[in-house]
Amino acid sequence: MWIAYNTAEYLFGVIYPRHGLGMPKDMWAGFNNFLKEVCEEAAG
Repeated sequence: MWIAYNTAEYLFGVIYPRHGLGMPKDMWAGFNNFLKEVCEEAAG
């Protein structure tokens, strides 16, 4: 299995601003933790 995703830093620091959106930095770590948990669950 192959899993690829953008980090919170890239998503919220580059992609969101490019589209005029924002996300508070204090929420970035929570998103990274969510991605980690989802990937670990998917990989079993």
